[in-house]
Amino acid sequence: MKKMMALGLAVVMAMATLTGCGSSDSGKKTAKVVEIDLTSEEYAFGVDKTQPELLDAVNDFIKEIKENGKLDEICNNYFGDGTPVAVTSGTYDANKDQLVVATNAAFEPFEYMEGENYLGIDMEIAAALAEKLGKPVNFVADYNVTGEAATAAVNAMNEGDVVLLQNTRFRGAEETKNGEEFSKELADLADVYVCDAFGSSHRAHASVAGVTKFITAKGGENVVGYLMQKEINFLGNAVEDPVRPFVAILGGAKVADKLNVISNLLEKCDTLIIGGGMAYTFLKAQGYEIGKSLVDDTKIDYCKEMMAKAEKLGKKLLLPVDSVTIADFPNPIDAPVEVEVYDVTNMPADREGCDIGPKTAELYAEAVKTAKTVVWNGPMGVFENPTLAKGTIAVAKALAETDATTIIGGGDSAAAVNQLGFADKMSHISTGGGASLEFLEGKELPGVVAADDK
Repeated sequence: MKKMMALGLAVVMAMATLTGCGSSDSGKKTAKVVEIDLTSEEYAFGVDKTQPELLDAVNDFIKEIKENGKLDEICNNYFGDGTPVAVTSGTYDANKDQLVVATNAAFEPFEYMEGENYLGIDMEIAAALAEKLGKPVNFVADYNVTGEAATAAVNAMNEGDVVLLQNTRFRGAEETKNGEEFSKELADLADVYVCDAFGSSHRAHASVAGVTKFITAKGGENVVGYLMQKEINFLGNAVEDPVRPFVAILGGAKVADKLNVISNLLEKCDTLIIGGGMAYTFLKAQGYEIGKSLVDDTKIDYCKEMMAKAEKLGKKLLLPVDSVTIADFPNPIDAPVEVEVYDVTNMPADREGCDIGPKTAELYAEAVKTAKTVVWNGPMGVFENPTLAKGTIAVAKALAETDATTIIGGGDSAAAVNQLGFADKMSHISTGGGASLEFLEGKELPGVVAADDK
């Protein structure tokens, strides 16, 4: 009998989409752990997460998905046939082994969060997990996470028992700064550690990386779950061994967020497409008037370097040829707005570009049609507004209609394809915006490096 700890991070978005893992080919039970994360940087609610109103938004959303049956749908999608949890190595015996589930939400607990309110989210997770496993799940409301209550609960486990720990973020800096003491306390609760939290795998936290050192020291095993393995397979193959032609699409607001990604992908892909707010810094680097459009003047020289690099390497670097512009940014963001389309060669100084234009959308769609592998990270415009979402829709539609392997790099791209109804047409939608970006940069992720079986 082994005692196993599984760390999971799954994201419930406004579209009630949840990713999980299925049964392995060998018929072994798969690692399935669940966490509801409503406030990550990648999937913001449009509410300042440091404000007390956020708690009401979270509670209202939980209530909404329960009332409309979405919670059942989420759990069914995530747990599949409802089989008990297991690990990638296939060594977990659901009837004999003991499972400790650790959760790592992408937000810090705040002082205004009353324990009973925050507890409600974890109780929902425990109840859903218990229903799908067909056995009780003992949720330990221990805000020390590995304190006396948690230790006692784990020590009292019988064969086949499941314990859900409190969110590891309640240990604050001890978690996020990879504290040695907390790492060891987590490891003391298990013999085998399973990381299935890709959305946290780029963070060297105690529950991601630190715990593995102490598991190894006690002769235990560190493995990745099936969701993690799927992410590694799709993103790893796309970057290191893609089926060509390989097209990469980058969007979003800031060039600074994707500096290393742009440089690394230029060395890997055949065609690099730039859209979103970041495109206007490139356009300004080309000498064009961009009006009131988003720009990072400190990155003008960098954009010039990337354009020169693409030319030197013989790679296609596609930039917008026309733009959908507005006079003033809508407030709220989805409010009706009047637009005018201009070629990038004659954009007025008093207009702001907020989406790629129809000519650009057609240009990008044509590039996608010839691809065998496509990686997309970042929307083409302000997709939250229906009037400014047409460019993003066009790119999503092009990906949905191609026979290529299509990989969506989490974050706003994942939110966009889900919101626009194209999710089921994509080969893979990553569960980690920040993690997928770092993967595309060529960085080693702490949660992957620490595993024995990656």
